Amino acid sequence: MLANILTFAVLATILVLIPGLDFALVLRYATTQSRKSAILVMLGITSGLFVWGACASLGISAILTASKSAFNILKIAG
Repeated sequence: MLANILTFAVLATILVLIPGLDFALVLRYATTQSRKSAILVMLGITSGLFVWGACASLGISAILTASKSAFNILKIAG
């Protein structure tokens, strides 16, 4: 049991430390555009994650996953 928890903790830590697509996008804007552009991209990503987290906590994400038309409406509105 302890070995399973330790294995999970190590793998979860590695996955968290690996840079993802968000990091690549911010890095691209930081190197090709200005610092202000990179900060705006970072704020956009963060606000999107915040909204998605709020929707998930309210159960709205399950509705959007099940209903393609509701997802398309939200995508167009966003």
